[in-house]
Amino acid sequence: MLPFAEQNAGGEANEEARIQAEVDVLRFRLRPFELVVELAAISSVLDFEEAQGMILLDPAPYLGLLPSRAGHIGLLEARGGPPIGLCLGEVWGAESWSGERLLELPSWLKGTLPVILRKACGYDNLKRIVWMLDLDRLRQAG
Repeated sequence: MLPFAEQNAGGEANEEARIQAEVDVLRFRLRPFELVVELAAISSVLDFEEAQGMILLDPAPYLGLLPSRAGHIGLLEARGGPPIGLCLGEVWGAESWSGERLLELPSWLKGTLPVILRKACGYDNLKRIVWMLDLDRLRQAG
């Protein structure tokens, strides 16, 4: 669970918990978007050709892009049933993000995002925004 999801009694984000928390993410690129997904959800990364027989969850169409047909696949933790892969495009590697790199989006922006993105984001070392993929919503949409 990401720290900005924690709420205090007043319903406001717990700022102290956010700053002290750390989350491991897998960073990838679906052109032109830079995205991350929580690393704990991915058991391994495969080439696209190795994904034969898997159910594939592809975030590209939900972001206004053509479906992914190349790149990498993240094998998701099994919940029973056939294996499920997440189309990742170009994987850039795993990173540990401190809570200071996580930003909750303002309410006026939250409603405009594609449903598969978290209502928060992070930023990289160059201060560029990196969007956070919401796997639960992608599973529901798919």
